[in-house]
Amino acid sequence: MTWSDSIQLILAGAAVFAAVVALVVGVLDRRTQLEIARRAREQSRLGLELEYAVRLAVNLNRGGSTDRAESSRLSAEALALATVVGPRWVPRQWHDATNGMSEEELAATLDKDEAETPDWVRYKTETGLAIRAIIDEMYRP
Repeated sequence: MTWSDSIQLILAGAAVFAAVVALVVGVLDRRTQLEIARRAREQSRLGLELEYAVRLAVNLNRGGSTDRAESSRLSAEALALATVVGPRWVPRQWHDATNGMSEEELAATLDKDEAETPDWVRYKTETGLAIRAIIDEMYRP
């Protein structure tokens, strides 16, 4: 083996080593980017939940209303906000709003006989489940 062959072999080995290093760096960079994106999604979700939790707190701390229509509107808004905030942050309100049922049990009530469950209850349940599903879909990785 000549001197130039040795140099070429060393250079080829260095090129292979550099390619492997670049591959490893690329994989690590991709993992880092995925982690940053995951954290950004979580921060976004927390921001949304915080915004609606604050609105729920304002709603609940208003002290109610003597006007029946306004009181009903405030209650409906509180229920919708509790649905958006979800069982993770307001478990007691979620439990009260869902009569202690899980999301799967609530979904099962939609299939019950119409005579057993009034339409307005089924519509309310379906809407609440839709809100939770939309939020989950928004933040799915």
